[in-house]
Amino acid sequence: MVDFSAQSNCIYSTTKNNHLIKVISNNSLFNGIEKDSLNQLLSIADLPNIADPILGFPDMHVGYGVPIGSAFGSPTSNGIISSEAVGFDINCGIRLIKTNLYKKDVSKEQLFILLKNLQKLPLGLSQDGISLSKSQFDDILLTGVNWCVSNNFCNSRDKKYIEKNGFLKDAKFDFISSLAIKRGITEVGTLGIGNHFIDILEIQEVIDPIVAREFGLSQNQICIMLHTGSRGFGHQIATEFNDAFFYKKPISYQEFNSELGQKYYFSMLAAGNYAFVNRAVLSFKIIDIIKKTLNIGHKDIEFELLYDLCHNIASIEKHNKQDLVVHRKGATHAVYANDLPAGSVFSKTGTPIILPGSMLWSSYVLVPTKNIEKETMSTVAHGSGRAMSRTSAKQNMSIDSLRKWMAKENVLLSGKSINTMREEQPNAYKFSEDVVNSMVCAGIVKPVVKLKPLIVLTG
Repeated sequence: MVDFSAQSNCIYSTTKNNHLIKVISNNSLFNGIEKDSLNQLLSIADLPNIADPILGFPDMHVGYGVPIGSAFGSPTSNGIISSEAVGFDINCGIRLIKTNLYKKDVSKEQLFILLKNLQKLPLGLSQDGISLSKSQFDDILLTGVNWCVSNNFCNSRDKKYIEKNGFLKDAKFDFISSLAIKRGITEVGTLGIGNHFIDILEIQEVIDPIVAREFGLSQNQICIMLHTGSRGFGHQIATEFNDAFFYKKPISYQEFNSELGQKYYFSMLAAGNYAFVNRAVLSFKIIDIIKKTLNIGHKDIEFELLYDLCHNIASIEKHNKQDLVVHRKGATHAVYANDLPAGSVFSKTGTPIILPGSMLWSSYVLVPTKNIEKETMSTVAHGSGRAMSRTSAKQNMSIDSLRKWMAKENVLLSGKSINTMREEQPNAYKFSEDVVNSMVCAGIVKPVVKLKPLIVLTG
């Protein structure tokens, strides 16, 4: 394996095939990255027409084809696109919703009742999504969150607080199979399995009071965090294009401007729109349950979206004066304030970065710094990253031990699947604080608030 050299500011770098490869990480996390994951990152340099730099992040771990927690670009003029480098869960993403509730407003008994009621949501591999006609489904694929606004699942304000305004305009469904549509049409507003979750959290610490005030975040405030994506619809699209693309080591790909490359791109955008809608509809259901459960007599409960962002997508962006197809797999696009278009609601702060921890380790809201474009093509880590395989995590934690641990830490836990809860146990993940500190050390983010979970609901 090619050796990486450490820079003083938590950036490791090397070259392969004349390409610059960078890993954002502190020393401890870097030494813990699996060799297979680093080899996957290095192998991206074997692809044709790749732009520099190739990027890995402190949450990096082995993925399918390329690591989860990686990013790279390829020129739109003569470059490539890879369904494997986007991943199976197209536009898997996360959103944070603010409320006007504080910890003091909600008793432990009310939290127990809320958890019980949230369990009624369509969790796991549910097909109990909202009822849709085929024409409604087509509208979702083409218009994204605009469909939710028209159908009263969210308000028009929300669009400004969603990446790409919740609408990927060039989407087409012409090249999507009937099987993918069959899977997707019944799953709008469902959570899924794996690392997808619904958390009710409390702001544990305000780190940057000025930005926190700008975001409407304050000490002990209760927030909702939701993590899910394009469900079986995106998975089926990815599966079919993975098979259709020609395979050359390290991953299958196609020229971006080829017929098949464009078919994937348009289909990927449709799946991205689907995922934005899925999160919005599920949020609507969660909010409805909270309103009905927490009947706070002295105040009406208010909900406001802070931000909704995606992790797995290929996006056309300009970097280093070059138009690139930027592939992010388990990585977040974050834009510094001065680089945002005029009129952006985040022109004072930059786009929020929502970085989830684990069932116990803290989650964070961060903002990008002015160095982020130069260092990482406006990209950051998407979460804490797995430290343990699902099999190992399950073998090392019984459900009884997990429940006792969570109860001791005053976190209420439930989910559709006992095995999923065990696979997602806290020790399965790196410490979120280490991931955040690595990016702070590299000079690409600033922390705003830290949140701790009160309720954790897995798929």
